[in-house]
Amino acid sequence: MSLTNAPITRRTFARSALAAALAGTGLGLGAPRASATARAAAVPGGADWLGALGPDATLSRLTLPGTHDTCALYGGALVQTQSLGIPDQLAAGVRFLDIRCRAVDGVFAIHHSQFFQNIFFGDVLNQVGAFLAAHPGETVVMRVKQEYSSVPDADFGAIFADYQRRWPGLMWSEDRIPRLGDVRGRIVLLADNGALPGIRWGGSRTDIEDDYDIGTIFDFYNRKWPEASSHLDAARPPATRTACFSLSPPAPAGACGRVRPPTRQPRRSAATSADSTTPPARCSAPSRWTS
Repeated sequence: MSLTNAPITRRTFARSALAAALAGTGLGLGAPRASATARAAAVPGGADWLGALGPDATLSRLTLPGTHDTCALYGGALVQTQSLGIPDQLAAGVRFLDIRCRAVDGVFAIHHSQFFQNIFFGDVLNQVGAFLAAHPGETVVMRVKQEYSSVPDADFGAIFADYQRRWPGLMWSEDRIPRLGDVRGRIVLLADNGALPGIRWGGSRTDIEDDYDIGTIFDFYNRKWPEASSHLDAARPPATRTACFSLSPPAPAGACGRVRPPTRQPRRSAATSADSTTPPARCSAPSRWTS
């Protein structure tokens, strides 16, 4: 796949990531022409691709397509990172969600920096829970991070514990890398806060490539691409990181497989939010939030 021929949309990325993830399971899309029809019939849709895999695969051995700042649909070019909401992302095959929570009045409002994204953590759990109920063979890995608030970790953890109480059984929060069969139908928590349960973001069970301070397009191709590419290569079998998540932002043509870096800047996708040109919603902490 090359970015020099056509713009890459998030839906295209999800489909290519799905194809690469299935390639090692006998369900790959690169089958010989003679058996293409039979093999294509075995490939599940984006909403059910993990259900096609065996229960003994550890999550650290799978390539899981994900989204950065998953809920950032509002705020214009400098704030918006997505054009699809959570239900559409999950239906397309995304299985890693990056959820940024502002702690305010005892609930989590979802933010990108100071910009409220018109959704609360309870809405996120309802949407993911509904998807998993309809697709019980799937699982979702979720990073939870404090954003645009500075309450002590203990207070942030107490708010999260209340969500766990109100959504019993939905979140898997052990500090180990699970097998797929252990967590089907559940959210696997990556805890980016000291008081949260789950697998510690930046801890011994995660290996993260997160060089995000890219000043120019030249830095992107000369520095970011080699960093992301080498990190993805290090996570390939026969790597021994079965007890560690290897987390890397998507490289120019997606986070799966080895592709040639583009020789020119990719064109921007035409798929944007209908609200991308409207003034961003700011979270101004009214007297009481609801979730």
